[in-house]
Amino acid sequence: MRGGQGKRSNIKIIAESPRMRTRYGGKKTHPREIVGATYRVDPSNWNMAMKSDKRVEWKRAASAKIDSLKANSTWELVPRTQEMRPLHTKWVFKTKTDADGNIERCKARMVACGNEQSFGKDYTLTFAAVMDMKTGKVILVLAQIWGVPTRHIDVPNAYVKASTEPDLNIYLYVPQGMQISKEETQRLGVENAG
Repeated sequence: MRGGQGKRSNIKIIAESPRMRTRYGGKKTHPREIVGATYRVDPSNWNMAMKSDKRVEWKRAASAKIDSLKANSTWELVPRTQEMRPLHTKWVFKTKTDADGNIERCKARMVACGNEQSFGKDYTLTFAAVMDMKTGKVILVLAQIWGVPTRHIDVPNAYVKASTEPDLNIYLYVPQGMQISKEETQRLGVENAG
């Protein structure tokens, strides 16, 4: 272990190539091939993350994601009714590394389990608001022709900041790791939340 970065397992495979016979009977040996690899497994769910050595980092990453969702007014807490079909959520954890393989940060994303929905009953339209690769290339060519400088930018939480359809409501169960205050619990009439 180096600097509290978590468990690292070095896998080394040593394979010796078989000796090849040649027509000329010359002694030809092949050097051993050594392969070194670092193998790091990210947790596949909330419980695995909370049992890992990096539970503090994972919890901090999940809290940051929940805080950003709250800051962007992505959701509101509502009491459950009979006609609602809430979806479960899943945490996706990823260790971000630099070019040398050193850990930069732990990242957590919360995703809705859309596989629990039925087409025609829960939704009727599917699309992804992304730019086609051809369109991006045309924009870059026009920028080059017109002498307009281009640069790459990253918009944090871009999907969350996008506008949605006004009549589209998606109901989710409270995600793991999200704490709900007693006041909210009483307001919603929920016995056990969070």
